[in-house]
Amino acid sequence: MTASKENAWIEQPANSAEAQASTEDNITGSPSNALIGEAVTEPQDAKPDILITAPIPDGATFSAMVQAVMLKDMRSWAWWLVGFGVLNLFLAGINGIGWAGLLLTVGVAYFLFKDAVMYVLYTITLAWAGISNLISGQTGWIFFSLLQFYMAYQTFRSYRRFQKYQNGITRTLVIEAASGKRTWFIAPNVFPWLGGLLGIGSLGGLALSFGIPVAISLIGAWEPPDTLLLLAWQFVVNAAVLGVAVSLGALLSRYRYKAASVFGLVSSSLVLIIWLLLIVFI
Repeated sequence: MTASKENAWIEQPANSAEAQASTEDNITGSPSNALIGEAVTEPQDAKPDILITAPIPDGATFSAMVQAVMLKDMRSWAWWLVGFGVLNLFLAGINGIGWAGLLLTVGVAYFLFKDAVMYVLYTITLAWAGISNLISGQTGWIFFSLLQFYMAYQTFRSYRRFQKYQNGITRTLVIEAASGKRTWFIAPNVFPWLGGLLGIGSLGGLALSFGIPVAISLIGAWEPPDTLLLLAWQFVVNAAVLGVAVSLGALLSRYRYKAASVFGLVSSSLVLIIWLLLIVFI
């Protein structure tokens, strides 16, 4: 019994060395075999396992891939909007402050809300630009408005596509796959209340824009310059555009606090309708 134990003890390093040499030969024998992974340890007549030989991403990896594509596309939109906002500010002067402010606000919002709902803001901004150019009456701008409507349609399709993935991805997997690169939990808590605030702000601004000039004319006081009134109207209208975009995005994404989103959408839309009626018929 003692001799057999000693023999077994002596043979063990040899067996280990042989196994190690065999393993090294399998790994370094061929680059193609190294790509197969665990399949090299199976018999030659064994069928390859698809799950081992094919690099199929798991849920976390796939969600990170979709997120990367979405963020890249939204980042491109953000920089374009910021660029056009700055360009419009320099070219249009004081008359373009309102539109430039809207573009800059929507562009910078990407860095705060890296969420699929940002596509709704891009859609509404493009649609409002198309409506403004359409009612201008100029042929060149009317044709350009058709392009803007088409871009708004494509942007909304992007929202539907990425929102579908976003709703289907497990939040835990997303946090593990891309922690620190996502603000998924900010927009649902901010957008409903922000939309309501923009709605009531635009309504209040509309009332002040009508009421202050009337009050000044009644008491015979100093009349504000037309430039100041134009800036006030631009502020009111662009706040209403943002209110529609934010509230509609919150409703489409089914965020909580639905009443605040509905109020923001209705009040902001009312301001825009009044503005369009004034432009067309007055």
